[in-house]
Amino acid sequence: MRRDQTFFFSSFEYLILRQADTRFATVPSQVQRAAALAAVPADQRNPAGLNIFNLYPAANVGSLSTSNTFVSAPIIEQEEPFVVGKIDHVLSSRDNLSGHYALSFGRRVNPFDPLAPYTQLPGYGTTVITHGQNGGVSWNHIFNPRILNEFRGGFNGEHGIFTQTDKTDHNTLLGFPNVLTAPIDLGFPNVGVAGFDGIGQPTNTPQDHPTYTLHLMDTFAWNPTVNGGKHQLKMGSEFRRYFYHLLFDTNARGIWNFNGSSTTPALVQLLQGTPSTAQTVNSEVNMDLYATSFGAYLQDDFRLTSRLTLNLGMRYEYNVPVTEGKNELSVPDLSPASVTCTPKPGCQFIVAGTGGVPEATYLPDRNNFAPRVGFAWRPLGSERFVVRSGYGIYYDELLLNAQLNARLNPPFRITQVIVNPGNATIQSIFNQPPSQTPPGGTFMSLNFQDPYQQQWNVGTEVTPVNNMLLDVSYVGSRGVKLARFHRINQPQPGQPIPYPQFFSTLQTIDNSAESSYNALQLKAEKRSGSGLNLLSSYTWSRCIDTGSFFGSNASGGTTPQNPSDLDAERGLCQFNTNHRFVTNLVYRLPFGPSRRMLTSGILSKVLGGWDVSGILTLQTGHPFTVTRGIPQSGTVPVGGSDRPDMVGDPFVAGAVAGNPGCVAPSEIHTTLNWFNPCAFKAAPGRFGTAPRGNLIGPRFDNLDISVLREIPITGEARRLRLELQLFNALNRAHYNLPVANFDSTNFSRVLQANTQPPRQMQIGVKYIF
Repeated sequence: MRRDQTFFFSSFEYLILRQADTRFATVPSQVQRAAALAAVPADQRNPAGLNIFNLYPAANVGSLSTSNTFVSAPIIEQEEPFVVGKIDHVLSSRDNLSGHYALSFGRRVNPFDPLAPYTQLPGYGTTVITHGQNGGVSWNHIFNPRILNEFRGGFNGEHGIFTQTDKTDHNTLLGFPNVLTAPIDLGFPNVGVAGFDGIGQPTNTPQDHPTYTLHLMDTFAWNPTVNGGKHQLKMGSEFRRYFYHLLFDTNARGIWNFNGSSTTPALVQLLQGTPSTAQTVNSEVNMDLYATSFGAYLQDDFRLTSRLTLNLGMRYEYNVPVTEGKNELSVPDLSPASVTCTPKPGCQFIVAGTGGVPEATYLPDRNNFAPRVGFAWRPLGSERFVVRSGYGIYYDELLLNAQLNARLNPPFRITQVIVNPGNATIQSIFNQPPSQTPPGGTFMSLNFQDPYQQQWNVGTEVTPVNNMLLDVSYVGSRGVKLARFHRINQPQPGQPIPYPQFFSTLQTIDNSAESSYNALQLKAEKRSGSGLNLLSSYTWSRCIDTGSFFGSNASGGTTPQNPSDLDAERGLCQFNTNHRFVTNLVYRLPFGPSRRMLTSGILSKVLGGWDVSGILTLQTGHPFTVTRGIPQSGTVPVGGSDRPDMVGDPFVAGAVAGNPGCVAPSEIHTTLNWFNPCAFKAAPGRFGTAPRGNLIGPRFDNLDISVLREIPITGEARRLRLELQLFNALNRAHYNLPVANFDSTNFSRVLQANTQPPRQMQIGVKYIF
């Protein structure tokens, strides 16, 4: 804009995606449908149950009379424009100012919810609208050649709206009672039928959550003259303020479960309209969560000699506990008073800020000191051989979402689980007396502390010849006081629960998990004047923990099977990847006016100026855990955390001696049987022996290719850049984890290939001036 003083950059991108999402669902076979209809006379069929029965599609794979498999491949639809602008301005010889702003608008229609699908049947997906923005400004000021200050301020915001795609009042149309009646809450009721995929939309919709973060930071760098100018001091501080406004109407359309019995199949029970259990809620959930964090640090890069530099630092962080704007958080009252109080369940919980409970429901952690130490050493006095090492402690911040659980507790939100007394129907079960079951809930441990990680590394960089760099490093870490769900009211098999006034699923979020990571990292980089650049890296690693990220269940989650035996939870981290190889190649084709060949003529104009690049990624699969879909141990009323016994090697095909009645596959590592399901056996009435995270899922192999050409318009000052990108150029199927639910009819099968999209092509045009 102003020569040598003001510079700006802007870009616009638009993503349009249409991608099939293939799923396998379990539906009633024609034989099962006919048997259920024959068992219930037409005049005894519940109209709502019959309507759900008729929503099941017919099987379309295998024998159409006996098959239970329905395959569908509806289309994911996504559009997302993205705009970014950046400006840099030289105020003076001592001051530089820069700023940026980015804006995006996204809309995606998922035929199956990617986070928490209730069913693998199509027609019950989600619509996701995301509006994002990010802006910031930085100011660099040079006091003198030895003193520099940088100030940065910024904000980011995201407004995400996650709703069920179909918001028609299907509860009324199908003959079910309504639960929440706001237009945003309407849709299909959630109906679970044992042995088959359910009918209904995700129970975690709708959601509407604008999230904003304000960030201020200042860094002061000083190279004092003392001690011969060998010290490079840096000190700084930062401030962050988080705002999280959330509408989160879980179970908004109600849940009806038809579990069946030894005498009445679940399909028959559905036609009779007598659910085993039902679940309803009393209100919408709106909340305003706030948090603040502060940080300050001091670092000294001390050049002891011309060959050895020592890095010493200390950082302090304070993360203010998360609070709710309307003070609508609560925790259970574990004292004897909650046994006899009235009215239940509201009186059984203590509102934050009262009764000795902090406003955030947990105490602040003010001991977050994080030392850092490292060195860089050239033992031979040459840049061709360098040794580096470091150690540091790094604190984590609590996710604001974790405090969501305390907002879902009574008295602000009451979730009523009703066990059918025997004759209640779909239409009448919600009229049963309330609180037939004690309340549950999730809350922060009073003494919850910020998790932290110790990280260390040592490595060498070698330059054996010009333009080649070899790097060999060992990297390790240890996670301490990691967060996990911990059921404090889960008994041992056959024993009474500790707090009978509460449900056995009552749980805290505490610091009882830990992790360790060790890796060998190799890297080779080759740069060539001929136009070929190559960067390859290989990592051999192993990560072990007693509970991975507490918001996920991909590897058994972090809810222990037995809360009194946390050592039994030790296994591979859910994100563990034993082997990963990545190579990146960039080749500047030797054709064109400024290159070695075809410097003029027609071929020069056609073939000249092209660059080709590619990224090849090869990696082993992620771990997963086999769990029960039913409450095997009898210690909690739901499945998901219990595990069966492991009686053989799951990665060896053929009959298993410890499970003689099981028909084993003759081949494994196929989509029909990724592992041998006969290696697992039920362990009724107790906790199973199957380890956590001991199975490895499908590997990931991918190749991305880019072809780029720059066309001069007026010399080098103005250019047009054309780029063609191919993602997953070989169009490989990237399989999801297999079904790990021991009680599923699809146990051990791979049902999806959606971890990465199929081949995608992207065309870009950029004007440079």
